[in-house]
Amino acid sequence: MNRSLQYTCTITDNNLCDTVITFNITEPDDFSITQSQTNLICYGDSDGTATVNVNDATPPYTYQWSNGDNTATADSLSVGIYTCTITDNNLCDTVITFTITEPDEFSITQSQTNLICYGDSDGTATVNVNDATPPYTY
Repeated sequence: MNRSLQYTCTITDNNLCDTVITFNITEPDDFSITQSQTNLICYGDSDGTATVNVNDATPPYTYQWSNGDNTATADSLSVGIYTCTITDNNLCDTVITFTITEPDEFSITQSQTNLICYGDSDGTATVNVNDATPPYTY
């Protein structure tokens, strides 16, 4: 809600006649921002998003992201820190920061046992997955 401050000024002339002038100085609402983000699904991807939803202040708003985007949502983000400068119609601005993360890079260890004799079927192949999100499909 806009805030209004009232000021009065009394002006008196040489004959001691006076008048009072009242000023109501209003202040627009501050930015009210809801932010959301989607982190990377897989290690090394560039599918992150960051979104700002702006209320209050004085619309319309402009958006300037540190990656060059200029809409309320920045997409195709890779891991890193991104900022969005939001400017309202009065040229008031605020900066919102996002940190896009990614899951750990998973590692695979493998081992094998070769056939002992020609024509045997006693060989093995083993794969162990670490730091990935289960369940796994082989």
